[in-house]
Amino acid sequence: MKYSHIYIFISLLFLTFSCVNSEKNTEKEIENKPKEAVVGEITEMFTLADSSQSYQIYLPENYSNKYKFPIIIAFDPQGKGFIPVQLFKNSAQKYGYILVGSNSVRNGLVTLNYSINTLLKEILDRYSVDNQRIYTAGFSGGAKVASSIALYKEGVAGVIACGSGFDKINQQITSRFDLVSIVGIEDFNYQEVKKLHYSLSGFGFNQEIIVFDGKHTWPSTKKLDKAVDWLEIMAMKRKLKPIDDALVRTISENWAGEVNQLMATNEFYQAYRVYDAFLQTFSGIYSINEYQANFDQLAESKEIKDALLAEKEIAAKEILTQQMYFNAFSKKTQDWWVNEIKSLHRSTADRNVNQMNKRLLAFNSMMAYVYTNTYLDSRNMKAAERFLKLYRMIDPKNSDIDYLQACYFSIQNKPKEAAKALSKAFQNGFDDYYLIENDLKLKNWRASEFFQITF
Repeated sequence: MKYSHIYIFISLLFLTFSCVNSEKNTEKEIENKPKEAVVGEITEMFTLADSSQSYQIYLPENYSNKYKFPIIIAFDPQGKGFIPVQLFKNSAQKYGYILVGSNSVRNGLVTLNYSINTLLKEILDRYSVDNQRIYTAGFSGGAKVASSIALYKEGVAGVIACGSGFDKINQQITSRFDLVSIVGIEDFNYQEVKKLHYSLSGFGFNQEIIVFDGKHTWPSTKKLDKAVDWLEIMAMKRKLKPIDDALVRTISENWAGEVNQLMATNEFYQAYRVYDAFLQTFSGIYSINEYQANFDQLAESKEIKDALLAEKEIAAKEILTQQMYFNAFSKKTQDWWVNEIKSLHRSTADRNVNQMNKRLLAFNSMMAYVYTNTYLDSRNMKAAERFLKLYRMIDPKNSDIDYLQACYFSIQNKPKEAAKALSKAFQNGFDDYYLIENDLKLKNWRASEFFQITF
């Protein structure tokens, strides 16, 4: 069968959410959904094999069963399939991609492997997909899913992994695919993604890394458009599609324009990185001799050599500091943490240090979430209370704190207090309604009169 080559069994550890089970959609909900995807629109669909599994799909305006189309299958960590489909829609319209965003695959899902395989069978059986141009994409835990599908089974041409890398690779892994890594400069996974990028160079991967000004989040449409542009160039180099000279010229000019803009604003190191990626991307498909000479001259400058050394020093320091904080969570006092958090908030004259400190704050925020959630799951309320206080001190504006506070009250059978905490979480931007409806820690609140009042 045509879909069997990319079936997969994945065993992933997702730290960010408690395990939840998918629930059947009601017959009324399914009756109100379109029976077939609408060309040129984002449509929610339910799999034919299991009505509890759903996805968002975009079929390009030129879609027809007479032809085969490249596809991007995307995974959001909260199972919000609409988000990546909307973000990729511009590129899909430009290049004629089918887009699929899973609503069922999410962090902490007990039935992860089943949901992935059900989705893949549905998509490859039901739609006219070019089997040589199947791409996966994802953010955070979704990036790990996207990468794992490509790593452990043949048949995926490329991956766009945002905000996360994947487990270390070895010589036994036979799958090779084109990889675009995208990460925010303030993302706590920044060093992990950068390290993966450098380590893959000896394993036969075509790869590109895109860094944006931001935190641990989906990148902008503009950055994802650049990622898809890169995949288009790789498809030409691998003879998966005919070489389009006009398109190559347009994309190369866009990249060259980005380099020139960075140079004009004295962002020489950033220009060096983009320049380097430009040469690797277009080598063999576009004349780069003129650009190569300019790059070599830039690479020999003292400023670039100093920046490369500083980058290595920051990476080494950051990894050691992360390990120190990891150990400190179970050992250090609240007063110690107060001083540490103050020092991380303190601005310095070194931009690299300031960016590192923001990543370390984000790392500590993630760790505080994990510890709090773990102790709530095990009903160790004293420890959970301690880490809730620490979490609030580290990242006071994070809506997840109010959500976990609600869980804390619900476990103690205080539904009124849980409702107040959830209302605050909503006000601060919390919107994972699936988790609210399925998290066992909120069972007492859902069984109370305050469940309806909250909504």
